[in-house]
Amino acid sequence: MTSFTASLIVASTFMAQANQSNHQAHLQAWAQDFLGQWTTEFTAEEDRGPLKEGDKYIAKWVTKWSPDKDALMTNYWQELDGSTFVTVKAVIGWDPMAEAVVSQWFASNGSAGKIVYTKNGSGWVAKWSMADTEKKTSSWTSHITVVDEKTHELRATDRIMEGERRPDGEARTATRK
Repeated sequence: MTSFTASLIVASTFMAQANQSNHQAHLQAWAQDFLGQWTTEFTAEEDRGPLKEGDKYIAKWVTKWSPDKDALMTNYWQELDGSTFVTVKAVIGWDPMAEAVVSQWFASNGSAGKIVYTKNGSGWVAKWSMADTEKKTSSWTSHITVVDEKTHELRATDRIMEGERRPDGEARTATRK
């Protein structure tokens, strides 16, 4: 190993240790508001998969720390009449380039996406982007108000679904058990 390579390794290790507390502080702030088991209800806006327009379905998710506490993991699923019809796995971490908490997720139906979270007063703004298996893209912004430790108010704005502008979503409540 050259002295230059050794110097790079030492410098990068030092920088990583110095930045770890910053990384952890951002994740701790996010985790305080999102750890645990959550539930909310949706109404289907159109026929899609097992859903028919107007169907009420439930979204549930559980967010936990990874074993080494350098990221968070979310398991998410949607239920219609008590039966799960889609599951999602997500990894959440601090992205130093975006200067934001970022979630990268993958669904059982083949879709995948990214959520970029930024703190906004007593809540969060979450910028979503996703693609389905046919590479049709959608994006929207979720405004998340932290009402208390067990309640979040959610509202989706700036919705573009498969190239089509949609009206803002109805406000809904997510509750933590």
